[in-house]
Amino acid sequence: MKKMLAAVILVMVLLTGNLYADDGVKEEAQNILALSVGLIGADLSYERVFFSNFSVLGQISYTNWIIADSLSVDGKARWYPFNGAFFLDIGLGFSNGYNAAPVLVEFIGDILLGVITLGLWFTSDNFQQRWDEVEIERHNGFSIQPGFGWNIGKGKRSGILVPISMGLNIRLSNDTTILPYFKIGLGIAF
Repeated sequence: MKKMLAAVILVMVLLTGNLYADDGVKEEAQNILALSVGLIGADLSYERVFFSNFSVLGQISYTNWIIADSLSVDGKARWYPFNGAFFLDIGLGFSNGYNAAPVLVEFIGDILLGVITLGLWFTSDNFQQRWDEVEIERHNGFSIQPGFGWNIGKGKRSGILVPISMGLNIRLSNDTTILPYFKIGLGIAF
């Protein structure tokens, strides 16, 4: 009976010690370095956590949708509304890229006119002159990047993170460009 009582007390002590061993306040990792990629882009970011639900990050990103692209350098504010992995962010910065969407719209219109007129449109002077002057240029502009996502693994003292983000890359210039993105990556918190 004494052995049984000693075994029960030992098990209770071990369980109690394991249940409450992590009672101290864990300090969150203050720095996060991440590289994310998607089918249409990539980004490299450094995040500095100031509070458990607020951080600031610097990011270099590239997004390409064949008809338009954007290379941007942004500063972002990130808010974790539930103090967990989910975040909302907004970025402001500088963007450089091209937008060939207007040229693509004209091209599709010319194809439709060619089909409707049985090819006569392709011999017209309007068609010939328009395609002699087409040039797609790169533009600089103000970048706005609203988005949301998850930093899976955030809240640990240090370690590996899996950032998942999606949002819009908006370039305000002569030719405003809006490019959606979805990226998943690998990061390290320290």
